[in-house]
Amino acid sequence: MKSIAKYAVIAAAVAPLLVFAQVGTIGSVTGGPTTIQGVWSIIQTVMNWIVAVFFLYATYNFIMAAWSYVGSSGDPDALKEIRSKVIAGVVGVAVALLAFSLPRIVQSFLGVNITG
Repeated sequence: MKSIAKYAVIAAAVAPLLVFAQVGTIGSVTGGPTTIQGVWSIIQTVMNWIVAVFFLYATYNFIMAAWSYVGSSGDPDALKEIRSKVIAGVVGVAVALLAFSLPRIVQSFLGVNITG
């Protein structure tokens, strides 16, 4: 059951990426970025996807940790596993926040506004 839930979360995270295959026609590239604002828009979109995936990962780890805690019955080995899942969830949230704030930090550090 645990592996089914893991694969379901992975499939839910990857499935929206398949939509990107529907852009344009075979043999031609249309609608690509022509300005720095267009490139910046793509970078922001990718960063937003990264944030979403890491928040899903963190949420999954917290739910699995809670589920494990309910069934651990005070077993020290199980509590170590739960602790590692909670730490992985916290790391996922930290990476997601970094991915969300990194473009803004770079933008303010360079003192430019390329978003238009």
